[in-house]
Amino acid sequence: MKIKFLVIGGLNCIFSNLILQILLWLDFIPVIFSTIIFIFLYTILGFILYSKVLFNKKNFFKRSYIIKYLILLFFSWIILNLAIFVGINLDISPKISSILIIPIIAMNSYFIQKSWVFN
Repeated sequence: MKIKFLVIGGLNCIFSNLILQILLWLDFIPVIFSTIIFIFLYTILGFILYSKVLFNKKNFFKRSYIIKYLILLFFSWIILNLAIFVGINLDISPKISSILIIPIIAMNSYFIQKSWVFN
C-alpha cells in the first residue's frame, strides 16, 4: 500500500505542486491564495484517488471521511503557509520553501489518512 500511495500521491503532488509553482512564479496573487488553490486541487484529486484507489472505499463520499479529510487538509495548508512564511523571513524563496515542506506534508498525510481519515 505504501508503494501505491507513493505513486498516486506522487502524481497528485507533482501535478498540484506544478500549479503552485506556476502561481508563485507568476506572482500575480498573494502567496496565501496560491496555497489555497494548491490545497483545493490537491484535496479534490487526493480525496477521490486515495479513498477509491488506495483505501478501496466503495462509499467514499461518506460524511465522516469528508470531514476528517478536510480537517487534515486545513492543517496541512496551515503548515505549508507557516513553512513558506518562515522561509521568507530566512530569505528563502516561497518556491524553495514549498518544495522542501510538501514531501513532509505528504508523508504525514499518508499516515493520518490510513489511521484516522479512512479508518
